Amino acid sequence: MSFLRRGMKRQAAAQQGRDQIDALKAADPDGPWPLWVLRSETHGVGEPIGTLDSGPVAFIDERGLLGWEDGRWSLDWWVRTDEGWKYPSHTRAVRQTVAATPIIETSFAVPGGDLVARACAVQTSGRAVVTIDYENDSPTAVALALVVRPIDLDGVGIAESVKIYDNTLSIEGSVQLVADRIPAASVAVPDFASLPPAVERANAEPSTEATSTAGTAQGAMVFPMPHHSTLRVGLGADLVLAELPQLEAIEKGWSAHLDQFLSVEVEGSPLGDELMINERRLATSLRNGKVMRSRSAMAEWSVLDDLTVANALLEVGDVNPAAEIILDQLDGDRLMAMAAGERDAAFDALVRLWQLTRRTEVLDAAGETLEVPPELLAGATPAVVPSPSDDWPVVAARRVLDIRSALVTERDGELHLLTGFADEWRGRSVDVRNARTALGMLSFSLRWHGARPALLWSLKPVGSAAGTDDDSRTVVRAPALDTAWVGYEAEGEALLAEQPV
Repeated sequence: MSFLRRGMKRQAAAQQGRDQIDALKAADPDGPWPLWVLRSETHGVGEPIGTLDSGPVAFIDERGLLGWEDGRWSLDWWVRTDEGWKYPSHTRAVRQTVAATPIIETSFAVPGGDLVARACAVQTSGRAVVTIDYENDSPTAVALALVVRPIDLDGVGIAESVKIYDNTLSIEGSVQLVADRIPAASVAVPDFASLPPAVERANAEPSTEATSTAGTAQGAMVFPMPHHSTLRVGLGADLVLAELPQLEAIEKGWSAHLDQFLSVEVEGSPLGDELMINERRLATSLRNGKVMRSRSAMAEWSVLDDLTVANALLEVGDVNPAAEIILDQLDGDRLMAMAAGERDAAFDALVRLWQLTRRTEVLDAAGETLEVPPELLAGATPAVVPSPSDDWPVVAARRVLDIRSALVTERDGELHLLTGFADEWRGRSVDVRNARTALGMLSFSLRWHGARPALLWSLKPVGSAAGTDDDSRTVVRAPALDTAWVGYEAEGEALLAEQPV
């Protein structure tokens, strides 16, 4: 199929999706649609949920709607209190906590407390699935409807059949949802308009199977949630719920992974959390050494997008996936197909990879593919020009690169610390750990003695850089705090100039 025909097909599919959404909303303007439909705005993919091996397997929006990455269907949660059924997209009584760990916590306010959903991805039997723990953290009994529909965070999907049996829900013959107990009632319907009234009558008129030639079959499982009760569900084809690890173990594993990389703590600032959240997003974006993009970004994705993600991974110290992405770009045929700017970006990424790792395979790639001598790599100053894409892996990468450059930059063989020092940091402790540089692994802290900051730093050569014969001195500066000060040791401390109040 030609590029023109593919482009026309994509445009036609996108227009068909928009027409479907417009028709659904026109038929029921106040229906329990996803938030982006109700707002009639360009929608994003939400927060990615994935594992270190799988890439993103699901996305969750700010109200807790979870879209399955491969399925074109979503899981929503409707809550019944004494006031009737409440839809999360219709109320501001829903808040979400996004942290460095991969557990996305969404709280739905109910009388006296919250119904809390904690979602994350886990590995089981060599594949990734999603687990969600629901907890009624209130003294009030509520009902929870787990609603599966062929509409997600990215458009309208297709589900020709839905069947609910005991504690499972199947889509087109494949079990996709498993709960740890049997629901009090179940409903399956052939179209969107039938679902809300069917959930309302679920106890009196249960149904367990529905088909739709239009691809709009859907269903809901209704669970009573007494005060302080819990419910666990798993999402994924034919999973065994008992094999899924507990959330505490998942959180501990991710923390151990992220603790290896660049971190920052600024007293009273969310900067450290922001860095780790975006490091987690970058780690979640990878599958088999490739950067996974949104469906909506497939046609526009470029070499510069991949290199931006790789550069961000490299700067925080996640070297192996960064190297795989960068070296993959240096295939001779691929280089020939690149625009000049893309080739320059690939070369700059290769230079930075060698400077930070001193790996022999990087020199091999430089010599064989680019015919670049090692001494040129050592003296080069790579320019990291990030992609302007608004797709989520690139957005996360740009933020990581911004934070990294605010903490430490390398200029003419010197280390410049806290180049992005902000006025609101004055008087606050700052701790930076595991900053990988061309001179080695750098950690430093800032403490205050009245109006004067005290800088403590430690630089440890990494890999072959530790055995280099380079006799040049380490040069450390902090120009944003004291333009006159310079340090010449790999480790030390210094009292810098008095700062304005």
